[in-house]
Amino acid sequence: MSEEATAYYTFISREITIFFGIPIFIAGLLGDIFNLIVFLSLKTFRENACAFYLTVMTAADVGQLLTGLLSRILISGFAIDWTIVSFFYCKFRAYCFQFFSLTSFVCMSLASVNQFLATSSNLYLQSLSNIKIAARIVPILVSIWLIHGILYLIYYTLIPVGNTGIFTCASSNLIFEQYHLYGVTVFYGSILPVSINGIFGILAYHNSHQLDRRAMSFVQLELDKQLISIIFVQFICHLIATVPYVVSTILSDTSIIKNDPVIAAKMQVVTAVTTCVYYLNYAIPFYMYIWVSQRFRRQFIYAFFEIYINKWRQRVAVVNQVVPET
Repeated sequence: MSEEATAYYTFISREITIFFGIPIFIAGLLGDIFNLIVFLSLKTFRENACAFYLTVMTAADVGQLLTGLLSRILISGFAIDWTIVSFFYCKFRAYCFQFFSLTSFVCMSLASVNQFLATSSNLYLQSLSNIKIAARIVPILVSIWLIHGILYLIYYTLIPVGNTGIFTCASSNLIFEQYHLYGVTVFYGSILPVSINGIFGILAYHNSHQLDRRAMSFVQLELDKQLISIIFVQFICHLIATVPYVVSTILSDTSIIKNDPVIAAKMQVVTAVTTCVYYLNYAIPFYMYIWVSQRFRRQFIYAFFEIYINKWRQRVAVVNQVVPET
């Protein structure tokens, strides 16, 4: 009976991963590409520090979808697990997961801090909201996560499961495994970004109502208003998407669940749901921006259709042009 129940719940978790994971992956990849098009095409965003952080965050989101969600769909949905047959890929996926997720979350947090600085009435704090400063901070933090990932290259390896001849990709060091769970997943990936985004997002919103509108251009006011809306809705999404994943990850590590095959199979269903929801962090920013910001909708239409589509049409016209004989 327990074997039938385990097989049933395993089937359910596989179906959830396939039918929810694949649409999230496709929509997320397209959305992130659209975000990059807007952020990199418009001078308004290219010269803004907050938008610079969001651009780097979006690039990290693409990496996380490709190395994290795609491999999760293959592993859980189609039983294609390269991490248990390739020593290299076992380490590579673990390294990429922590790098892209932490880079994305830290850039999201920096965007919130930047908007607090940009909307502050203190001139010195305003001066810290600077694209040049942002361009120096990001490489430093990216380098920190690159170096931090070396721990995953060291400790993640193929570990035999009993005498079954089957291997699993996991940490060979119990202390590092606990650090990954509570340090990286819970603290760096949840508590820290949620706290920073919540605190500085509220402060930025408060500052935006205290600004002297006469001393600022209309364009700057609209941009600040737009970015504050974007950051706030992203904070809400991160909170909703991350907390269930963190809770299910912690519960899955408890001995009660590990030692009971049926409960473990049920927990696998919960994990499949929360994992799909978790990857919304990296998949839906574009759609949130479109939803909350009318200005962003206009910017996307302009960047995508007026700039790129028209350029493509012009190139096609030039290629198809028939040169008259002389």
